Amino acid sequence: MRSNRLSLEPGVQGLEGDSLLVTRYSLPKIEWHLIGNLQKNKAKYAVQLFDLIHTIDSMPLAEDIGLR
Repeated sequence: MRSNRLSLEPGVQGLEGDSLLVTRYSLPKIEWHLIGNLQKNKAKYAVQLFDLIHTIDSMPLAEDIGLR
């Protein structure tokens, strides 16, 4: 019997599975955090890519992120 457990290790860039349902329910939920500087012109991309943005260093940037 095969194991349906999946694990991620540093450097892993892809996963594959041979069963749609097994893969769908076996994939771990990964939460992506942005830690570091964020430029205002890149805020729209960061909001789409990250679940949490840790560092916001200006009110205009915070307002821009809040609008998205």
